[in-house]
Amino acid sequence: MYRNLFNPDEVTLPPEVRVLVARSEDEDRWHEERDKLVCTGSSSAAKLGVSPFPKDREEPDEYQERLMQVGSMLEGAVLADPCIQKMLAEHPPWAGAKLYWNEDDWLMADNSGLGTTPDGMMVKGSTVVGAVEVKFVSASWQGREPPAYYRVQAAMTADILGADDYAVAAWQQGASGVMWPYVRFGKVSDGIPVRGKTMEWHRVRDVLTGAVPSPEPHDSPVDGLVTADTSLRDALDELREARALRKEGEDREKAVKEEIFARIGKKPVEIVDENGNRIGEITQSTTKRFNTKVFQEAHPNLYEDFRKENITTRIKA
Repeated sequence: MYRNLFNPDEVTLPPEVRVLVARSEDEDRWHEERDKLVCTGSSSAAKLGVSPFPKDREEPDEYQERLMQVGSMLEGAVLADPCIQKMLAEHPPWAGAKLYWNEDDWLMADNSGLGTTPDGMMVKGSTVVGAVEVKFVSASWQGREPPAYYRVQAAMTADILGADDYAVAAWQQGASGVMWPYVRFGKVSDGIPVRGKTMEWHRVRDVLTGAVPSPEPHDSPVDGLVTADTSLRDALDELREARALRKEGEDREKAVKEEIFARIGKKPVEIVDENGNRIGEITQSTTKRFNTKVFQEAHPNLYEDFRKENITTRIKA
């Protein structure tokens, strides 16, 4: 199959981006130049505090090393997959763009010290309009959105290349061992989810460049990855369903309350049926809450003395 191989002379990159060296031409110099950078794609998740691995990806353990080797071997095969190519080409912002392989592992960096070795690039004319990162996707993902530790690397690569759009592409391993094409899209401008909240990209970039300190890692250190079997996947599906039903019930309860208040108001009353039997009531109560914010501003030292650390365990499905 024909490959559009990346050639620095044929692609227009932002003026602040330098194409340093190809790993295939001089691996020693590639590592030397890479070591000079403030942050690279493989260390971006750790620096942002969203990496699930105990160590920085720059010093992978045996398990991480195996995953990285598998991912590296799959890059060319995934990008050459006609199904993957079709899914990338049908992404509206990339209409008319061509997929370029970075088969020689060209290392690129911007003036802020961020560096990347893109797996693939979507090029329209001579302008890069998107980045494609190839990853290893396990059966436990089941076609869901890629996690933050993959998204930050893909977004960082797109940002360096001057594009807003990126894709995470893979062969997803099904429960039976069959591999299925997987592509999920994102935008740099959407930011990155960090501990349940979206961090805007300019803040992410400040962390990656070292302009501001790295945020604390996960609330609770992740000890590793767990590959879900059928029963665990079923349990997570049941949890999602239960939460959806709870949300539906809460929304319905709110709507019915508003309907009742619209009919009889919010004053305290008893509600009786036609026989005078009490079937409900509206009550009111007055409560006083401690204004923590005002107290903190008025007595910061005392506030700190009485702060208590709690550990909360959550299941995100």
